[in-house]
Amino acid sequence: MNLNEIFVSKTLKKLLATIVCLVLALLLFQAGIYIGYRKAQISYQWGENYHRVFGGPRGGFLQDISGDDFMPGHGLAGTVMKVDGANLVIKSTDDVERVVTLTDDTTIRRGTKNISASDIKANATVTVICVPNPDGTMQAEFVRVFDPNSEPVPARPLFLRFPIPNF
Repeated sequence: MNLNEIFVSKTLKKLLATIVCLVLALLLFQAGIYIGYRKAQISYQWGENYHRVFGGPRGGFLQDISGDDFMPGHGLAGTVMKVDGANLVIKSTDDVERVVTLTDDTTIRRGTKNISASDIKANATVTVICVPNPDGTMQAEFVRVFDPNSEPVPARPLFLRFPIPNF
């Protein structure tokens, strides 16, 4: 058997096709492992920062179910303590200071007019709709700026506004 016959034989072609299929299967398997690892890492980071993002019950879980201990999941209301570039330090209605990051996509309004981030000053009363990031920071999607002398309306979960029936 000479060398030319080996390279054109059906056995070698089948062997090469099998090796290529195995390499592709291993690459797909590795891609699945990488995607699963990244999803688990993001989930872990989000869970580790849950209390920093949403606030937690002061007395621990299942102590007080009135809802007063949790920051509302959709955002916060309070007074701007400090404006630091794209970050706002807001003292919320529960007397906790939180850092909210403004982006270019953040909509900021005073009344019915759109304003820029530079128009927000310390002592302004704001309500912010934000999205939690995995690292524990809050990213503002919408900011409503009120008069400095107005009181923020505390945001509470909807289901806690109604009396709980006794069965």
